Amino acid sequence: MTAERLLSLLLQDSPRLLGEAFFYLKEAQTVLKQQGVEALLLPESPLLRFYRCIHAFKGMCGMMASRLPLAAELVPQFHLMEGRLAIKDNWSKAALWLPELEQALIQVQEKIQWAREQREESKARSSSAGLPESVRATSGGRELVFPWESVVQFVPGDQVTGRPFVPVGDRLVAVVPASGKAHEGVTFGIVVRTKSGQEIVVPVQALQIEQVDSVSTAVREAA
Repeated sequence: MTAERLLSLLLQDSPRLLGEAFFYLKEAQTVLKQQGVEALLLPESPLLRFYRCIHAFKGMCGMMASRLPLAAELVPQFHLMEGRLAIKDNWSKAALWLPELEQALIQVQEKIQWAREQREESKARSSSAGLPESVRATSGGRELVFPWESVVQFVPGDQVTGRPFVPVGDRLVAVVPASGKAHEGVTFGIVVRTKSGQEIVVPVQALQIEQVDSVSTAVREAA
């Protein structure tokens, strides 16, 4: 199983496991305050349930640790928490180290949240990098820049030169400009959707698909 898949599973299961662990830890703190440490020593006490939660979480991370750095980083923290609870005779001192367990659990939560945010940012960067941002074109000596999302399709130049309309699918789309210098040496026609939703075909002599920080609304220029 890939590291990416393991991370996905860890991020998927961690809210449930962390939620249960926090719930039982808070319940243990309440029992300790209201009923005393003796209540924590009873079978199925919230502290025992908390121990089971972190033990399960540690086991899951342990199986992933060899291939997932985040899991390997979390295992020692769960090990330390388990160490506090491994000897039940020490539970009489729970009032001293329950706050430590809570802080340790918060640190685990923060690391997982950081990993989640980094993964989402990485996905966003990959997604945005996968698509061009604009098309820069030369039409009749003018340089035009079209936002990528406004470009519908490209048409061969010989279908555009000297024509006022071009068939695009089952419709005729107006060529802008309909004549003049822009129709000399046409290599492509770019079908562009304007801000009003209208489609036009812009004859161009050269074009470049690129990533840029900002683009002009060249559709207005062409129209």
